Amino acid sequence: MQQDCASPPVIENGAVLGPVLASYKNGSWVEYVCHHYHFLDGPSTVYCHQGNWTEQPTCLAATEKCGSPPSIANGALTVPALPQYDSGSSVQYICSDYHFLQGSERIYCSEGQWTSPPVCIEPCTLSKTEMEKNNVLLQAFYADQVYFYHGDYVGFYCKQNHFGAESGTTLFQVQCERGQLAYPRCVERGKQVWT
Repeated sequence: MQQDCASPPVIENGAVLGPVLASYKNGSWVEYVCHHYHFLDGPSTVYCHQGNWTEQPTCLAATEKCGSPPSIANGALTVPALPQYDSGSSVQYICSDYHFLQGSERIYCSEGQWTSPPVCIEPCTLSKTEMEKNNVLLQAFYADQVYFYHGDYVGFYCKQNHFGAESGTTLFQVQCERGQLAYPRCVERGKQVWT
């Protein structure tokens, strides 16, 4: 005599696909699926055979881990790196003093891979030699600064009795671009400018 089966067993982190009945006829089958971030280990389909279900699967947590996060030039992690991270973990970076953080400060471990780390862009360092060579002075607002972040504007003006070699003006705003400042050049009034 053929026996029916009771409801199929409940599995951790998984479920039966479709409605669950109170009883199943001999030869019936059900299919299991796993919840997010878990994968099926074993057969997805189980059968009712003489009042018992065939072996059901288990749902295992995703195990693709990430190694240590990448190091970045002129920056570091906010906490010491571990040798391994679970999927979904994140770490945060900071840049060295005066370096501009471009991108997201936080990266994530996803299926064994880290998302893209940020880049720390070097600052511009004021050069008294370049200022002297180009006959420019730093505007008073910036008087105590030596370093400027990427993207910052720096104000210069020509020394007394000088004017801009190319523009004829005496005030300038120069943007710091990846560690480089294009110093304006001023020449003495009354002197011929040869290019």
